[in-house]
Amino acid sequence: MNVRSPSLFVTFAASFLAVLLLGAVLQALVLVWLVQPLWDQWETSRAGGISARSAREISLAGPQVPDGTIAEILARNSMGEERLSLAYLTSDGRAVGSSELPPVAGMFFQRLVQNFENGNPELANPDPMERPAPDGRRRGFGPPNGGGGRDALFDRRGQPRRPLRVVSVDTVREDDAVVGRVIALLPPLRWHQLGRGSSRNLLGFVPVAILLSAIGGLVVFRLLVRRIRSLEVVADRWSQGDLDARVPNPGQDELGRLSTRLNTMASNLSQARQQIESNEIQRRRLLADISHELATPLTSIRGYTETLLNPSIEISDEERKRYMENSLEEAERMDHLVQGLLDLSRLEAGATNTNRERIDWSSLCSHTLQRFRSQFEEGELRLVWQGDDQPAWIEADGRRMEQVIDNLLSNALRYVPRGGTVEVQLETLASESGASTHRLHVRDDGPGFTENDLPLVFERFYRGDRARTSEGTGLGLAIVQEIIQQHDGRVSAQNRKNGGASVTIELPSA
Repeated sequence: MNVRSPSLFVTFAASFLAVLLLGAVLQALVLVWLVQPLWDQWETSRAGGISARSAREISLAGPQVPDGTIAEILARNSMGEERLSLAYLTSDGRAVGSSELPPVAGMFFQRLVQNFENGNPELANPDPMERPAPDGRRRGFGPPNGGGGRDALFDRRGQPRRPLRVVSVDTVREDDAVVGRVIALLPPLRWHQLGRGSSRNLLGFVPVAILLSAIGGLVVFRLLVRRIRSLEVVADRWSQGDLDARVPNPGQDELGRLSTRLNTMASNLSQARQQIESNEIQRRRLLADISHELATPLTSIRGYTETLLNPSIEISDEERKRYMENSLEEAERMDHLVQGLLDLSRLEAGATNTNRERIDWSSLCSHTLQRFRSQFEEGELRLVWQGDDQPAWIEADGRRMEQVIDNLLSNALRYVPRGGTVEVQLETLASESGASTHRLHVRDDGPGFTENDLPLVFERFYRGDRARTSEGTGLGLAIVQEIIQQHDGRVSAQNRKNGGASVTIELPSA
């Protein structure tokens, strides 16, 4: 299953969102663990100061202060404090706020004061979640003196709408007698309630998140620019001809896939250039070899012709005949060379049609050896056939396969010294898959190949010992290799342990 890696844009966007989310989480943790305790301490201290100031003002208002004056003082001091609620509890158990309170409010505040004095400042109502108002709307927690009326703190049954926390209780005295208490109440602090209004508090996440996102984006951008610069450096080296340069560590995103394709392109270009250089070297060698091969017979023909045409030179009839025969022989040699080149070129270009048919390779080899026996006997060479009695069927062009054996035996005639032996063996090898292979060996006890020449035996114009003989064109083994390869076979050459050379051909059975 091929799973494509995420694109660079998706990676960058995911990184940006991850950093943004991380910034929000980090800021939330900072608010919860660090800012919330400090804010709670500051808010409690501020509420205590407002409560104390309200108690002083009520005390200075004189004895028998009207409830309306008390409500006005509480409303004025708590103005602008959205979370703070102030209430006044008289000595006879009445509760006064900035707006009308239900009769049960006095008992409710008495319990709060008692709990506060006993070390438990919080008192939760039976349902701490916000209850709907009678009109069906939900209202937030609001002070009894700051809008929202009695619905903001109590419902119609006289129950508190939210959990409350007493942060300060300040007594009001007249002639050393306690006439009332000012109670400062706050709901429990939550992290999303820090500051003045939760909607504005959410904006506090933005600066830190943007800063962290900018830092993360800068890091990703720097990594992106670094990779692009590495591509630029490698491309500059390619433009200067260094096709061995590669993009290091491509990666799996879009830039990585682009880098991988560029590396593949550079490898292909490098191989193509090496192939072109190799072809150019071979072309120069081919021209040099052709020039060399044609120069010798042309020089001989020119020399014989000039001698025959020179009237000042007396030539007998026998010499004239011999000169003409030598010229014809050199011309035939040139013709043989040209025909070999044309044949090899056609084979390499695929311009010749191979008429494949099912033939018995064993019978073909046996008949070809019979044709060469007289030539081997004249050269005082021994030709041995070691084929099996069973037929060896192959799909091949009979004329081309006969040409292969002709070239191998002709090479043996030229290079094996008198008194030598040439063995031709055909064997059948069975494989585990059930398909069989026919292998032909042509061995001799001649000088063999030199170590330097062994890798070159199938090259054009290769001749093992140019000083010993000038016969042949050096194209025989090159033609053999091309024919065998076109028949899906393999050919190889090696030296025998006891001296001599061996050429092995393998072809699949039909």
